[in-house]
Amino acid sequence: ATPVLDVSCSVLDANMDKAAALVREILTETCFDDKARVQTLILQLSEMAKQKVISDGHRMAMYAASATMSAASAAREALNGLSACMVQKALAENFDAQYADFLALCERFSKDSAVQSRVTFSLSTNKALDPAAILSAYPVGTPIPDAAPYVSDLPAKCAYRIPSQISFASLGYDYRRAGKVYSGIARVMSNILSLSYLWNEVRVQGGAYGAGGFDFGDLGDIFGSFFGGGFGGGQQRRNGPRRGESIRASVSVDFTEAAFGCEKSVTVD
Repeated sequence: ATPVLDVSCSVLDANMDKAAALVREILTETCFDDKARVQTLILQLSEMAKQKVISDGHRMAMYAASATMSAASAAREALNGLSACMVQKALAENFDAQYADFLALCERFSKDSAVQSRVTFSLSTNKALDPAAILSAYPVGTPIPDAAPYVSDLPAKCAYRIPSQISFASLGYDYRRAGKVYSGIARVMSNILSLSYLWNEVRVQGGAYGAGGFDFGDLGDIFGSFFGGGFGGGQQRRNGPRRGESIRASVSVDFTEAAFGCEKSVTVD
């Protein structure tokens, strides 16, 4: 797994050279020593992270549940999950004490990452352009390894307090432990469970604030599946009479039956 910084822009062909120069200037010449301005940006990012936890808590919980399953999922959680939000919160609350380390990190990134040996350049245009001319403006630098052994610091079971009356829960399972390889069948199974159970049973009848199905990671490279839903407090339940107790029976089905459906006979006392 190798996290990447993606920089993109849309420009007219006539302004291509100007756009390329501007991107290079931002990546290689940005100054981070304006402490007051940096602190303002960090406070804004911290507030945005807090709102993200509230509005997208279910996804955050799924990222945390999958963080220990692979290097890719560990990197994803560290960059986009609860860990990233906690880092931003800690930096905002202890900015003066952490500013020097933050400044050194930004300068190291600008020096080591925005270089020819680590840049992947793509261009969509109807005219012939030479990417080498654009890349030549960057320092040569040193190449980055194809992969790195990222490991999450999150425990297998964890809980966080968030500034919201809504709570979110997620249970993760490594798809590979069942001896399965990711395929379209798993995606079909995800849709079946999401619609028939998580939505109809958990959310509509149980009063949950939200519910989601399975997530197989970026581009299918993470074979973890996630089963969870965000649950609100008692005020989220529907008004009106409640249903009686459901009649339940345990039935064993194999993976194909779960994905494509089947009929089973059961005996109810």
